[in-house]
Amino acid sequence: MIAEIKVSGIKVNARIGVSEEERSQPQELVIDAVFTNDISKAARSGDISETVDYTQVAEIVSAAASSGEYKLVETLAHKICRQILTMSKIKTVRLKIVKRPEALKGVAENVSLQLGPLSRSDI
Repeated sequence: MIAEIKVSGIKVNARIGVSEEERSQPQELVIDAVFTNDISKAARSGDISETVDYTQVAEIVSAAASSGEYKLVETLAHKICRQILTMSKIKTVRLKIVKRPEALKGVAENVSLQLGPLSRSDI
């Protein structure tokens, strides 16, 4: 029994932006991670070890975002997807990153990127 699980609104701080000035201060990003896994054993047993621990997904997202500087949201999204897919029970992952760049203040509310669904063979 394959299920799609979404962890929404993960707030992280990342040094991200094309210019050095933009990367000089961390910016808040909001990230949604959607993944699929087989929940058959967990549904029968009620045992968390048979499914994905959502807190681990949030920790992976946060650690990836804070571990360096990124010029592009695309680069960060790819890194996060690669790391989430190291979790053995996850079959596919889809990621959405929302950024509110200062350069677009007053022009647009935000910029978002959605990547996926990706599986291990895509990364």
